[in-house]
Amino acid sequence: MHIRLPVFLMSSLLCSSVVADPCEYERFESVRRDLASIASIELNALAGELYIQSHSADELAIRGRICADSEKYLKDIRLEVELSDQRLVVTVIMPPSNTFWDPDYAYMDLEVELPAEMPIHIKDSSGDIILRGISAASINDGSGKIKGVDLKSSTRIEDSSGDIVIRGLDGSISVTDSSGDVDLANVTGDVDIIADGSGEIEISRTGGYVKIGRDGSGGIDIDYTGGDVTIDSDGSGNIQISHVEGHVHIGTDGSGSIDISDVTGDFRVDAKGSGDIRTKRIQGNIFTPR
Repeated sequence: MHIRLPVFLMSSLLCSSVVADPCEYERFESVRRDLASIASIELNALAGELYIQSHSADELAIRGRICADSEKYLKDIRLEVELSDQRLVVTVIMPPSNTFWDPDYAYMDLEVELPAEMPIHIKDSSGDIILRGISAASINDGSGKIKGVDLKSSTRIEDSSGDIVIRGLDGSISVTDSSGDVDLANVTGDVDIIADGSGEIEISRTGGYVKIGRDGSGGIDIDYTGGDVTIDSDGSGNIQISHVEGHVHIGTDGSGSIDISDVTGDFRVDAKGSGDIRTKRIQGNIFTPR
């Protein structure tokens, strides 16, 4: 089944209008649940855009827009809500593609509102994700851009493809990413990039340490960190690091230049690649291969 990535008008939740992709047939489905006895929410989405923001009410409010190329497929896509202990599980249900259910396109766009402090675990297959002012405890995403603004808790992101952009996070963040740029700014805690396949990495203004485990290709730009910076392994691309309140340690570097400046601690490179190493204003000791 061919799944398209539509641009959805987010009704009253978005201030500006966008032009939606063609949607020949559509219907809407809404869910409201009181959260007085709920400890966390799990949202299992499929294809479609996903927009989640906080509100002051102690309830979960979801509006789904179901779109397909034929009216007969609309009834087969729905939202299912289940309660498991103190976790509310919301799942988009769509039949598997076969000879009887085989639309050219079918998806559900979701608008979600919930209290800012309510932890939510997000699973999504394709389509952009926009998060504003919420506690996104974890995000597992297939494809599409992830953008988070003013997030209220630590989070874990596992992403296959698409850019990841975070602007403000009260806590720490860990990221495992296959492809796409990773752009993180104003994180109060630690940043842990466990593995990154390809794409640029930009990290700015963190309250804690920054650690990159394994990076394949793409430049790395890190500045204004409140702790150590560690890069275990870098494949290709330039590395620029500045304004570090701690030590800088690079394990193995493949290709690309290394520029380090304004570090309060030591700077160390274990295995140098093919590029030059340049340093400025390192207050501690410098250890580089001969």
